[in-house]
Amino acid sequence: GATVPAVPYNAACCFARLGHADDALKYLDLAVQRGWSDVDHLKSDADLESIHSDKRWDEIVGRCAANEKKLRKSMADPDLYAELMKRMKTDVDARSAEAPNVFQMMLIDWDNTTWMKQVIEKHGWPGRTMVGHDGAQAAWLLVQHADRDPTFQRRCLTLLTQAYEKGDASADQVAYLTDRVLLAEGKRQVYGTQFETVNGKLQPRPIENEAEVDQRRATMGLDALA
Repeated sequence: GATVPAVPYNAACCFARLGHADDALKYLDLAVQRGWSDVDHLKSDADLESIHSDKRWDEIVGRCAANEKKLRKSMADPDLYAELMKRMKTDVDARSAEAPNVFQMMLIDWDNTTWMKQVIEKHGWPGRTMVGHDGAQAAWLLVQHADRDPTFQRRCLTLLTQAYEKGDASADQVAYLTDRVLLAEGKRQVYGTQFETVNGKLQPRPIENEAEVDQRRATMGLDALA
């Protein structure tokens, strides 16, 4: 992902923590060039505090804010995008905590599922046109974690597939949600995206016609299972 702005952004954070202001600003400049647009995150990120006093900081913040403005103008519903991103961050933070609280994760998933149902009633599937690439990814993730409501997941899969056919969602999202829904319905997955730990080793959950799984994965832009 040569164009992914998170890579230079994370490098900038590391350099800033080490006190290397020039390198930190160089990589931050690159992140903004590549489209980093989360200006609130930029300004509140504790990792970058050491470079706030640098005269180049304000210029980078200004360019980042311009990126955000441009991004918001490019999508039909920027407010929905902002809410999706906030909810995705809460979801990811809870799951990646050092000691994840299962009850807290259940509450977050329940709240996100309830909210996503209202979004879909009102707007239909929030695809790229509506909420941009990252917003569409966030919508997919929230539905991927709506495991306590498989009927809703199945409905979203139909909408997501229709969005994909119009170029408004990505193939890998369809593959992952298809497998999630099939397994929830007691069937076998078809793309081998869902794993479980057995005797300390990660292995795919049951796959339909496993001999051809890599061909099916290739059609959805996924690497070979091995």
